[in-house]
Amino acid sequence: MIDAPHPARFGEKISTAFFLTSIGGCLDAYTYIEHGGIFASTQTGNLILSALALTQFNYGHFLERILPVIAFSIGILLANWIHHNLDKHKLNYWRVYILAIEIAVCTVVGFLKYNVPQLMITTSMSLTTALQLSTFNTMSGLGYSNMFSTGNLQKTMNNLFLYLETRKHEFKTKLLYYGGLVLSFLCGAFEASILSLFFHTKTIWVVGLELIVILVFQIRCILIYRHENQL
Repeated sequence: MIDAPHPARFGEKISTAFFLTSIGGCLDAYTYIEHGGIFASTQTGNLILSALALTQFNYGHFLERILPVIAFSIGILLANWIHHNLDKHKLNYWRVYILAIEIAVCTVVGFLKYNVPQLMITTSMSLTTALQLSTFNTMSGLGYSNMFSTGNLQKTMNNLFLYLETRKHEFKTKLLYYGGLVLSFLCGAFEASILSLFFHTKTIWVVGLELIVILVFQIRCILIYRHENQL
């Protein structure tokens, strides 16, 4: 009997990476458009805005910008804790828990009204993006980010240069992979900008549905692997 593919491989598929990066772009655009011009995952932007608020002695805006950074940091710690403590049989059960948390947060946020303090929403979304970033970060053995485009864009251009210099297939492949990630992030941001015109804060539910798709396939991989290997 040939063993079924390990569930970890699902998270490393190129298609999974593209899909998750599109979700990352959608989340960042969503919080920027619908929740006060604050980024969910781009903490560099939030840090800059925090510094600007301090120079203007606007402590309210400073808190609005710095707390998502803190929530993002906590999210990374939480993802690592779940990974190291809840990874039963090393089958990536922990990814199921992470995805379930993300879906729950997206569902709740969609129900919240505009009169709810924006800080509650932006910190929740920053926590969520940190969980996704820490959980899915490799594709076909290559490191990548599904929440930022700067690093992916740099790798795109690096591999473009190397391919033009050497004409080696490996650099062409990496160029296509990383270029696809940048395009996926852009598509996700475009998706949020269009959907927000019609659904406003409910746009986050579309992200929740997309995450459910990822969750279903992750669980399916685990069940098939368990059945084939009788764990």
